[in-house]
This record gives sequence, C-alpha cells and structure tokens, in this order.
Amino acid sequence: MRVRIIGDATANDIMRWWYAERVGEEFEVEQCPKFEKYWRTKEEVVWTNNGGHTAHILKSDCELIDDTLSHGTYEVTKLISEG
Repeated sequence: MRVRIIGDATANDIMRWWYAERVGEEFEVEQCPKFEKYWRTKEEVVWTNNGGHTAHILKSDCELIDDTLSHGTYEVTKLISEG
C-alpha cells in the first residue's frame, strides 16, 4: 500500500515528524502492529541514538494512493479481462 504525505499536523518549533519537509512524497507502508493511528514504512529508516528503525507516519498526515494505477496493474488487468 502506498501513501502520499500531505502535511505534518504536529509541526512546531521544537518537534517535527521526520517527513515534515517531504510533503508530496510517496512511501510504501503497512499497518503499524502496535498503534492503529500509524502507518509503518517498509523502506524508510530513521536513525536515533538507539539505532535505525522503520519510520512511522501518522495516518492523518497522509492520503492513500491507488497504487494499482501507478504500477500499471490496471492496464494489464483490463487487457486480460477484455481477452
């Protein structure tokens, strides 16, 4: 599943999410197993003092993308069904 960053709802002078400057970018994600309000990225890694870990994105800061169209799956499916 893919999402597009649309903002950073918690942005302020002290704390910002890692994606605050990446509005408009798209990421491959999956549901965070611990917290419903987050997506977990599959490829992005955020480095902290404790090492690297997959990055989380607040669901309210992104929109779902129909990735079947971005990967051409729609055209292939259409051709097969039309036979």
